[in-house]
Amino acid sequence: VPACRRARTRAAGLDPPTGAVSKRGFCPRLDPNLVTICLVECGSDSKCRGTEKCCNMGCHIHCTQPVPAKPGVCPKRRVLQTFAPCNSSCSDDTDCPRHEKCCFTGCGNGVSNHNFAA
Repeated sequence: VPACRRARTRAAGLDPPTGAVSKRGFCPRLDPNLVTICLVECGSDSKCRGTEKCCNMGCHIHCTQPVPAKPGVCPKRRVLQTFAPCNSSCSDDTDCPRHEKCCFTGCGNGVSNHNFAA
């Protein structure tokens, strides 16, 4: 599947290089049917003004206003020692319904059933 049409793997987010500043929030959800021109206008959040994040919107990587994280803090989980691959059912809070959050499960990420409602 070409990179320009690939389904989002991280909420359309561009993983910042190691040591780069990562701003709060998440990149907007990528429309899988979106076809864009391939332009790279930023390489990390630190290249964006104010609260904007550097987001991968198909092939167009640019600064945009983030989707805020849902309130609440995920429960701490220990890393599970396993030889099986860790699967994730979510990438970030935008993948979760209602007040649920995407939290580390010990082996990948999953939708937390912890009550995060205010």
